[in-house]
Amino acid sequence: MKKNKIFILIILILIAMPLFSSAHYIIGRVNDAIDNNQFANDKEVILWNPLIGINNNITGIIGPNGDAGENNIYMIDCEMLNSCEVGDILNLDILNPLKNSESYLISFQVTGGGYDIAPEITLNSFPNITQVYPENFKNLSSTTINFNCSLFDYDSNLKNVTLFANWTGFWTEIETKNVNGTDKSIVFSKEVPEGKFSWACKVTDNQSYENYSPENYTFTNDRTPPNITSIYISQEKICGTTSSIRVNCTVNETISEISAVLIEAISPFRKTNY
Repeated sequence: MKKNKIFILIILILIAMPLFSSAHYIIGRVNDAIDNNQFANDKEVILWNPLIGINNNITGIIGPNGDAGENNIYMIDCEMLNSCEVGDILNLDILNPLKNSESYLISFQVTGGGYDIAPEITLNSFPNITQVYPENFKNLSSTTINFNCSLFDYDSNLKNVTLFANWTGFWTEIETKNVNGTDKSIVFSKEVPEGKFSWACKVTDNQSYENYSPENYTFTNDRTPPNITSIYISQEKICGTTSSIRVNCTVNETISEISAVLIEAISPFRKTNY
């Protein structure tokens, strides 16, 4: 409620200004990013007439350090441009230090009221992404693996998501899929060779803000059973033996670690695994 009262007060002051000033002020509000990763105060706005060109521009500061003197509000005198006549269409943007480019472009028409209120702007939030499957350190035995990433964007500006992995021999982009909206679950179905590999995802929004999954997940894809290369008993005489019998078993595994080796003993009464 307080911000609305301040905004109204600024407008009332501007209504009175034509009585003693030839200025024509453009005022507007810039909201902080919804995820609180960007704040409007002290960012710069730039104003220009597209018919004249952006080289003829004026800038202003948002917030208490600017001419408006209030949080999230800017105020610029467009009479300082070469052309600010009633009926002119002006462009306004935020100078964005994250990308050093204009990404919040708005346009509006100059009226005869002595001031104009520009459309409200909300700073962009970064999209978020998390890996769902395969989980970190997952052991798999598949020809095709479904890589699943979950995406979320406060501003509903999702654009694309990219799968990265290293089973080609080096870390590289595997595939990019276009997306839109706020909340998505994306699956990449890929044929993966045997071996130990890492994977991750990157999400990008419509303003080219991007985020990577928090870490590179690793997984093992092993479709080949371990190979028993030899098995023998080290004792020559075992009949009637009451003590333990030593059995030697050699197993070869090139991809995964050997979890356990079971030796089955068969007696007239039962089978027992050791």
